[in-house]
Amino acid sequence: MLPTTWKTGSYRYGFNAVITTQDLSEYYLPSFQSCYRDAKVGAAICSYNAVNVVPSCADTCLLQDILRDFWGFAQDRWIASNCDAIANIYDPHDYTASPQQAVADALMTGADIDCGTFYSEWLPTAYSESLITETQLRTALTHQYALGYFDPIEWQPYRTYNWNKVNTPEAQQLAYQAAVKGIVLLKNDGTLPLASSVKNIAFIGPWADATFKCRATKRVSYPTSSALSWERCATDTTSPTCSQPQQEADAVSYAGGIDLTIEAEYNDRLDITWPGNQLELIAELQAVGNPLVVAQSGGGQLDDTMLKANTFMGIYSIRWTKFVDYRHLNRSMHLYGPDTPVRVEDRHCLTFLVARSHLVDVSQLLNTRPTTSTEIPMIDMNLRPNATSPGRTYKW
Repeated sequence: MLPTTWKTGSYRYGFNAVITTQDLSEYYLPSFQSCYRDAKVGAAICSYNAVNVVPSCADTCLLQDILRDFWGFAQDRWIASNCDAIANIYDPHDYTASPQQAVADALMTGADIDCGTFYSEWLPTAYSESLITETQLRTALTHQYALGYFDPIEWQPYRTYNWNKVNTPEAQQLAYQAAVKGIVLLKNDGTLPLASSVKNIAFIGPWADATFKCRATKRVSYPTSSALSWERCATDTTSPTCSQPQQEADAVSYAGGIDLTIEAEYNDRLDITWPGNQLELIAELQAVGNPLVVAQSGGGQLDDTMLKANTFMGIYSIRWTKFVDYRHLNRSMHLYGPDTPVRVEDRHCLTFLVARSHLVDVSQLLNTRPTTSTEIPMIDMNLRPNATSPGRTYKW
């Protein structure tokens, strides 16, 4: 059984996104246009879902008319499928009557590479039944020349890579820079960067001794800083074992948020509140009175209303670290120095939401329309207000 999306009964492999032409043009496509037309990225991927009944990997309008012709996606660039998305044209989309017709439609539409086995399994049949031509096969093959598949080995430096190229100082520095530049300050009253007088930091919370939690990137191995003394207490409960480190510390860094047990592929969250009793633990930490920095981890949003408001007066800074890069969660440069993360208003790509209890009662504003976003189906792609929706996104 394929995993279904929360409260919709649908799943991504067979989802049909019904979108108006105006919403598609004004809202859904511009980000792709920036990548393919303006930034001229080298490859595109057709997705699992269908748009207005037509599966993406068989959609001539998207892959040919818009991508190739209108945006100028040149012939030295190629289109690949999401893994098994070409097989999904046949099942579960039921767009074609046979698997050989599905691969024929994908190839003719412009899907050069199949991330899967459907092409190798069914293209011979499609060719023998004259559903595709040799010219169409050659076109897809020609696009793959840009990948270097057919270049001599001596022209392909990555084929000479071995373990000596793994975990080099250059790679470690690049990983560190990516981690620092990816962190965003959601709140800062001037505490960060920490004063040079801060020498002892208590590192407390469920991520304080993370290993498995960070497997979205790498396993974590914390280096010891010569400039700081770290006291770690890995807990997600109010624990007396953490009392002494936090009381003796010059500052406290709380490491918490969500991990892959809370949110992951095939594992949707039902709300955006902080899990467990983490807020209670943060309240206990701020009651001590030391400068407190919250390191919020996870790939998705959490409701930080209470942390950012006066409810928690002792929380001086909140850093959103996403899924932290290996070894760099508690490196001192994240806390003070020239690499201190930027403010949220300076660089952020998401609109942060609040939990349902903090939402405005929409029905008071719009008569009988839904009171919460959860009452509007997730699979409703319409942006504009209508009889059942107050509208979606920042536009409405």
